[in-house]
Order: sequence, then C-alpha cells, then structure tokens
Amino acid sequence: MDMMQPKSLLHAFDYNELKLSSVSDVVNALRENGAMHCLVIDKVAHEIRGVISVSDIARILRIPLDIQSQPSFAALSHIIAA
Repeated sequence: MDMMQPKSLLHAFDYNELKLSSVSDVVNALRENGAMHCLVIDKVAHEIRGVISVSDIARILRIPLDIQSQPSFAALSHIIAA
C-alpha cells in the first residue's frame, strides 16, 4: 500500500457537506473510491478536520464493511506478470 500520494490523488470530504450526510452516504462514497480512509477538510478554515476510517465505522456500528481498495499499478503489474 502506498502511504505517500500526491495531493491531486487524495480524496476528501468537505466538513460542511459531511455534516449533512448520512453514514450510508459516507460508506457509499468510500466504496466508490475504493478508499479505506478519507480526509475531512474544512474549506472555510483551510484545515484538516480529521480522517474517516472504514474500520472505525465498522467497529462503531458493529457490522462488517467490505470495501475493496483499488490495487496500485505495481500490484496490477505483478498480477499481470504472473
């Protein structure tokens, strides 16, 4: 898993939009992006408000959440070469 990513590839929820979203909205957005984590940013204050984690949501709701992360190019190359 790549920990360092260019800013242009980071996914983030806007804090003010997140306040109006349901948990289902958040889980679906994470699923669509294949993301296990997502930043929460405050565009007005220009700061990071936090990070949403699929594992935290699953633990709090006490349900399994299966979010398949998208494989990196290196992982795809390894699979294709096999």
